[in-house]
Amino acid sequence: MDKTQSDQHIVSIINRLLKNHKEVAIKGLGTFSVEHLRQSPRQEKDGSIMITPPSDVIKFKPEKEDRS
Repeated sequence: MDKTQSDQHIVSIINRLLKNHKEVAIKGLGTFSVEHLRQSPRQEKDGSIMITPPSDVIKFKPEKEDRS
């Protein structure tokens, strides 16, 4: 397995975990997680109401630097 294949394999594992709403922590980098956004109405400038469909959003929280 070359570097490109191993990179693709790691990315596919991360994708699979995120699709199952699992957190993925990478030491020295941070944590990836999935947040579910509910359906929500919003009013447009012309007065019409738009419904934003529910969706899942990937969040990233960088690891804090150790300043000791």
